[in-house]
Amino acid sequence: MAWISGNYRLSQAEMQNNAEIVQGYGVAQGWSPNAICAILGNMSWESSLSPGRWGDYDQGGTPHAYGLVQWNPYTKYSEWAGSGWQDNGTRELERISYEAANGLQWSSAAPYTFTQFLYDRVSGIDTLTRYFCWYYEMPVPATANIAGRIQYANYWANYLDWD
Repeated sequence: MAWISGNYRLSQAEMQNNAEIVQGYGVAQGWSPNAICAILGNMSWESSLSPGRWGDYDQGGTPHAYGLVQWNPYTKYSEWAGSGWQDNGTRELERISYEAANGLQWSSAAPYTFTQFLYDRVSGIDTLTRYFCWYYEMPVPATANIAGRIQYANYWANYLDWD
């Protein structure tokens, strides 16, 4: 299965394709199903699961945010990833793993580390979706579109095969 990527809002079928890739990566890493769904819920809201999505342009037309989780500035991801960074969903997932392993991006105000979040098999999807939004995405205001993110996360929990 190949990534579907572009600087546009993906269709539901395209999002489903990419969600299955994210799920496969997360399961291979040992991430909990609820954490995977929480991440997918946030990615759905941020980029429609498109690794090639640009966002947050300034008044001069310069983009700031990029990718599945909308790294802002995009150089947080691009400089780390090196050549071939654009439209590279797998490399973006590797960046998330790298951030967890190295204590990056995740807020120190969180109740636990990013790594603990990824392997949390106790907390529910709604809670983990809020945590990823508040402590990883950190939108302003912090309540930005929580309901939509949770709705997406629960959709992925029901859509994806977890057997």
